[in-house]
Amino acid sequence: DLAAMAAEYDCFQASPGLNDESPAAIVNLEPFLAADTSVRKDDFFSSVLDQFVYQGQLWGLPGNVSVSLVNYNKELFDAAGLAYPTADWTTSDFLEMAVALTHGSGEDEQYGYVPMFSEANDLITILDRLGANLLDESEDPPRVVLSSPEAVEAFRWYTSLVTQYHVQPVFDDESGDPGLSMRDRMALIDEGRAAMWLSSGSVRSFTVGRGEVMVQGFAESADAADSTRGVAPLPAGPNSAQGSGFQSVDGYFISAQSDARQACWTWISFLTQHVTSTSGLPARRSVAESAEYRQLVGEERAEATLASVNSGSKPSIYQRISDEGNWIGFSSLWLSDAYERVIDGEATVEEALADAQEMSDKYRDCIIANDAFQDPQAMSACLSESGMNLIPEMP
Repeated sequence: DLAAMAAEYDCFQASPGLNDESPAAIVNLEPFLAADTSVRKDDFFSSVLDQFVYQGQLWGLPGNVSVSLVNYNKELFDAAGLAYPTADWTTSDFLEMAVALTHGSGEDEQYGYVPMFSEANDLITILDRLGANLLDESEDPPRVVLSSPEAVEAFRWYTSLVTQYHVQPVFDDESGDPGLSMRDRMALIDEGRAAMWLSSGSVRSFTVGRGEVMVQGFAESADAADSTRGVAPLPAGPNSAQGSGFQSVDGYFISAQSDARQACWTWISFLTQHVTSTSGLPARRSVAESAEYRQLVGEERAEATLASVNSGSKPSIYQRISDEGNWIGFSSLWLSDAYERVIDGEATVEEALADAQEMSDKYRDCIIANDAFQDPQAMSACLSESGMNLIPEMP
């Protein structure tokens, strides 16, 4: 929450989430830009910079860009005689490779693709990448869109990896222990039984309090240092659909309560100029394209992340959902439910997504009627009312 951070710190790193209350909490950076020629708007990736613009003014400097990438096991590709994925590959290429890399049975079965975290996480990323607009922001509050023609076709493609092509394993998550499922997924990757999987960057952040600096650590992906693993941007979908090119972004802000605004500007602008200030892709193009960044993460990873961000045509769905608030993030529950019904043969793609849309709309109506946007207990009640049986434990 920008207002809460601004009340405690002079300058800080946070997700944008700009709204009508933001101008009272943080400093407009336009005057600093006008006075400092070393920082130019056109040096930032435009789709990333847009997240920090509100009412035509810039309120923060983009810092760390998290990009979802396809990781792949080079040894499995080499053994199958397949060329590695390229920056311009498509979903057809992905499917052809996944089929060729799937074989065996039982404990020796090898899969062309394994969801690293969860199918719901994959679905949001892939539906977004394949051009499905999952959030209708022309309505207030925004409406989650799960049954549009684009969403249906992207969902059909993803579920076919299991139902038709059998290149993706099905995990038993009924134990109620998400850690167990995660360990199973990681085991397939570590044992060399997964040819491809998704991953994204991690985050380093800092805050400057009244006379105090705190830097929160980050964990760089182990894949970056493993020579047997390669990376590529997500494949483009039909009609070259590429959606957003990044997963999320955070940046640097100055509190409106700060008496050290110039010092904060000097500090945050300095951070945007150095590759070691971020664990993901630097938001400044000149830094992201530098030899120093390529040396830090490797030529292949640098090319993949740059190709992804450069190809994106709209803001990240994760960023848009995050900026709206926790209430709308429960959309993943209906995607998960629809996915399981299709995989289990209980419904067609169209039926599952139509039902998911109905429940999502009912939940949204309940949130509006009860003004439950910031009330966890009311959110839980609305989930129950909308027919969601698997209600997560609320904080």
